[in-house]
Amino acid sequence: MLNATVMNHGDTLTATATATARADQEGAREIVCNVTLGGERREARENLTVFSFLGPTVNLSEPTAPEGSIVTVSCMAGARVQVTLDGVPAAAPGQPAQLQLNATESDDRRSFFCSATLEVDGEFLHRNSSVQLRVLCESVTLTFNPSSPALERLDAPLHHCASGVLGV
Repeated sequence: MLNATVMNHGDTLTATATATARADQEGAREIVCNVTLGGERREARENLTVFSFLGPTVNLSEPTAPEGSIVTVSCMAGARVQVTLDGVPAAAPGQPAQLQLNATESDDRRSFFCSATLEVDGEFLHRNSSVQLRVLCESVTLTFNPSSPALERLDAPLHHCASGVLGV
């Protein structure tokens, strides 16, 4: 869509045009401005590149995962975008980067970083995103009853590993 305005300042005319593009219009374009005034015609041309660069999006298969569960971390962006997840690049531009891990207590509050790079007319544009994993751990409390020869185990509910031990 093109919106144009022409302003008259004495003996000077100023024309301004604003173009709005859609994502399906990506690619190299040429803008041509023609002005005819008093029988005289002038033309100006400019090249521009229309592009869409959203993201990247980084997802966890389980944002809050029980200790010992498998978690998939994925990083994705647009069709021509090269993504990198925690320093490991995807196989090709437009492909997601993924990693899997067995969630442990040391992964609680671990951050995963996704970076995206898009080349537009020889210039590199960068965007970043991150997500944090929370791991649920199980607390175990052992109690000693003097009238019983064995220790008793009391399992507490799952809690965030970094939040400390719940116990009686």
